[in-house]
Amino acid sequence: MSPAAAKRHDEIDALRVIALGLLIFYHVFICYQPFAPKIYFPLYGQTLESYWFVGEALNIWRIPVLFVISGMAVGFILPRRTIRALAVDRMMRLVPPLFFGAFTFGPLCFVLVALYNGQPLWYLPSPAHLWFLGNLAVYTLMLLPLFFWFKRSPDNAVVRSLRSLLPWGLLVVFPLPLVAETVLNPPFDFAFHFLRFWFGLVSYGLGFLLVALGDRMWPAIRMVCHAALPLALLLYLARIEVLDWAWIAPGHVNTSIESGMWMLAFLGYGSLLLRRPSPVFAYLNRGVFPMYVLHLPVQQLMALGLFRFEINPLLMLGLHFTFTYGLSVGLYEAARRCPPWLGVLVGLAPRKAKPGVDKPASPSSWAAHIGRILTLYVLTPLLVLLYALIAAVVLFGLGQDAGESSEPDQPEPAAIQSETMDRDASE
Repeated sequence: MSPAAAKRHDEIDALRVIALGLLIFYHVFICYQPFAPKIYFPLYGQTLESYWFVGEALNIWRIPVLFVISGMAVGFILPRRTIRALAVDRMMRLVPPLFFGAFTFGPLCFVLVALYNGQPLWYLPSPAHLWFLGNLAVYTLMLLPLFFWFKRSPDNAVVRSLRSLLPWGLLVVFPLPLVAETVLNPPFDFAFHFLRFWFGLVSYGLGFLLVALGDRMWPAIRMVCHAALPLALLLYLARIEVLDWAWIAPGHVNTSIESGMWMLAFLGYGSLLLRRPSPVFAYLNRGVFPMYVLHLPVQQLMALGLFRFEINPLLMLGLHFTFTYGLSVGLYEAARRCPPWLGVLVGLAPRKAKPGVDKPASPSSWAAHIGRILTLYVLTPLLVLLYALIAAVVLFGLGQDAGESSEPDQPEPAAIQSETMDRDASE
């Protein structure tokens, strides 16, 4: 990877924060839609069903763009890390909060909704919204050979070919892998991202490849975003049947292109508007990961308190989002002041020792060493095994049979609760 690719840009930090904010808003917005109880979300007494066109605009790219940004982050840090150090760093950041959250934050979401609905309390270990972390960890491991190749040969034939197509070729090259994945692996619903493993992998890889383009990446994205946005709007209006044009008839292929256009527009306009350093975005970027880990139970807790009051639903939505985001920031601040081992469990980066200072072995250093061994040699292989088993179930069609025989009155597993909303919304 070239030195230019290693240069960090302020816009990527701002875009990560904004993408998280959109995700939190989307999840909060679900509580004001009639299908919220189907996915075990609390439902406010006055719905905002007529405003769901906003959710429809977000639901096909809100998760993929997070994968793209994650892939870009790997591209930025790769020149400064060995492949082994990169893999260890990613596993230590992703795996502990995933497994810890599966036994704490995931079940807590169910408990809070049960309290709101006046139902008996029950406990179900599940990653809930943290499935995203598991995918990221597995994607990193799967793409290590690609990272190794690009680190050894940053100016390889793929990079040279892609650079020759810039800038306008980006409008074709970027969505094309998304279209190919959708054609080769047709989804039953485009936005059901929990089961769209390969679509997420392609998005993650695209983010990495963008950074590999070096200094020409951001200027190209800033140029094509002006075409990407109107294309995305046209395809969106066709998808929600506002436009009835045969050449842009709704379909998964066109939706793949639309998803790519939204992401290019998001990255491009973000770069145009957010290139200057911002202390607010710099601060929030440091907490973006733990805030993602914590936001869903916080959101359900806010609903439990706020929904007792009957006010205008738009005002309630604003209060719900503001309090959810604000408390997530507050919990991040609290986590920073907790023992390091607790911070790691909610997604905080491990604290770095000061250079030139040798500290004697302490209980905390021993705990960190044990946690590292447990994460790398027990939990990470277990995660890979779990994903392999899920792949086998999907491959042999067992998942569909299980779904047809499940009781309709049982709530869906929390691992997919944050994604099932897209399927129900589109039906």
